[in-house]
Amino acid sequence: MKKLMMAAMALLACAGLQAADMYYKGRVDVDATKDAIVLKKGAVSQGGYQSNASWLKDKGTDTQYLVNEFAPSKGDWLNASLSFTPEKDGKVTIQFKGGWCPGDDKKPMSAWVVIDDIKVDGATLVNAEFEEDAKGWSLWGNDKDGKASIVGGKSGKGIKVWHNAAATQTVDVKAGQEVKISFWYKKAE
Repeated sequence: MKKLMMAAMALLACAGLQAADMYYKGRVDVDATKDAIVLKKGAVSQGGYQSNASWLKDKGTDTQYLVNEFAPSKGDWLNASLSFTPEKDGKVTIQFKGGWCPGDDKKPMSAWVVIDDIKVDGATLVNAEFEEDAKGWSLWGNDKDGKASIVGGKSGKGIKVWHNAAATQTVDVKAGQEVKISFWYKKAE
């Protein structure tokens, strides 16, 4: 009986670890609410999805914010891509972060991922490879929950982020010109 209980506990612990892995996702939010630019959804790579920000309460702002989330990484590098088309010229903020990971106390848990080798067509992203550390980037976070930081990446340097500790950059976009973003990500060690 004792052996059976030990085996059951080990199985539950293993299942819990696998369930936790589901939150180590690559995520890119595109925020155009400041310039009130409607963003037309584009393509996302396999295993990903793109949606508007349903939580925004002002009428129409949900179409000015896109959430792009991708398959979980269990420690292996995964490639992701997304695209969108702005309806007018202006500025959008691109936020690289991890997936939303609900905690027991209704506050998000930190599911850290590393993002690297960002490529952008249709807009100019400064220091997309992080080889100049954080130049051009705004790094979110706080001392209690952790801050986004420069770490070793897939090739050279990358950025370690989670949902509440993002790396962001504001870029100029042109009306009707599609913006394509691709990057690599993995669960942080």
